[in-house]
Formats: sequence, structure tokens, C-alpha cells
Amino acid sequence: AMVKDNAVPCVIELSEVADKVTRLACASALANFGVVEAALFNGLVPALVHLAVTDHIETQVRISSAFAFLSSTSRARGFMCRERGMPSVLNSLMRSGHEDTQVSSATTLTNMTTLKEWGWGEDQQRLRDFIVIALLRTNSEATKLLCTKVLFNVLVDPETRSDMIDVGVLYAIMKISRLENTEIHQICVQAVFNLSCDKEMHPQLHSNQATAMLGTMAKMARQKIGRASCR
Repeated sequence: AMVKDNAVPCVIELSEVADKVTRLACASALANFGVVEAALFNGLVPALVHLAVTDHIETQVRISSAFAFLSSTSRARGFMCRERGMPSVLNSLMRSGHEDTQVSSATTLTNMTTLKEWGWGEDQQRLRDFIVIALLRTNSEATKLLCTKVLFNVLVDPETRSDMIDVGVLYAIMKISRLENTEIHQICVQAVFNLSCDKEMHPQLHSNQATAMLGTMAKMARQKIGRASCR
């Protein structure tokens, strides 16, 4: 009922002139409106994008969790794909360094990169930024795992994967595979396998030292088995 009464535009207008505490309340209200599909047609996504430009941790957490929820629904993903500022905002939230914000933002990116329509910008600069953040600005294994899923998704489309490799996605997968995390290893191996099915990708795999990555993973697995057997 509130959405039908134009609550979304009212909250948006209030957020334009509010202090941090009130803007947090506005962000929370907009996040709650996310369960009502009609809110998408009243500017919900661009309003959340606008409010996400903040250094207020609680607001970042609330908005990033709203994005994660919205990205789990097909209708909302369509609106988010069409919002040009979305890649930059998600990168900005990831750059915050706050774990809950990073996990929610990486979850959003994992969901969004399942869509062929998702774009990182004309020159792929937002993707380059994400790679740097994934490798250098995230700490928890949960976030690293989600970032690995994003990188995997980016390489799925045969029509664009060569360009994605040129941007540095395969390099990032090689780097992140050094972590001792079984799920991350499985995703990285699957990415390499998928690329190996295309002969045109073999030089790219060679130049990015995919064989060395597989060897390192095998060594880690043997060491893990050895440690387990000594207990």
C-alpha cells in the first residue's frame, strides 16, 4: 500500500536533504520496499545507487544487503543491468573493506554476472577495478570465494571470454587459486577445463601458466592428505 501511495519517491526526496542518520533510515526503508515488485518501477534501484555513495558503514551494509536480495530475483536483475552506475557502485562498496558489505556486494556481482546483458562499461575499466579489489582489498575466504565465482561467470560466454582474459580475468584466477580453499580450487579448475575445450584458448592458458596452477593445486592436495593422515 505504501508503494502505491508513492512512498518511494517521498523517501528519495527526503534522502536528498537528510543527515547521515536519516539517510540510513531512508536506505533501510528503500531496502524494505525491495520485497514489493512495484517499487522497481518507482525508481528503487537508482535511489539505492545514489544512497550507496557514502562512507557511512551502516548505510553501506544496508544498501549492499538490499542489492544482494534484489539480485536474487530475475525482475530486479533486469533493472539493475540497465542502471549504468551499478558496476561502479558495487566496486565502491567492495572497496570499503567492511566484510559484511563486501560479502553482500560480491554476492550481488555473482548473481549479476550470470546475465549475458551485464556490462562493466565500454572499456571494461570497472572489471579491471574489480580484479584489483578481489586480489588486494578482500580478506575473508567467504569474500574471496564469491569473487572467484564472479571471475568464473565472466569467462563463461565464448563470444567475450578472449576479451575478458585480455583484461586480466584468467590472471586473477591463477592468483586466487593459490589460496588453500577447496571450493576455490574446484571453481578455478573448472574454469581452466572450460577454456581448454576451446583450442583457441590454449595459448592463453599457456601464457597464464595454467599448468603450473594445476601442479600447485595437486601439491596442496597431497600435503593436505599427508597432514590428515598424521593425526
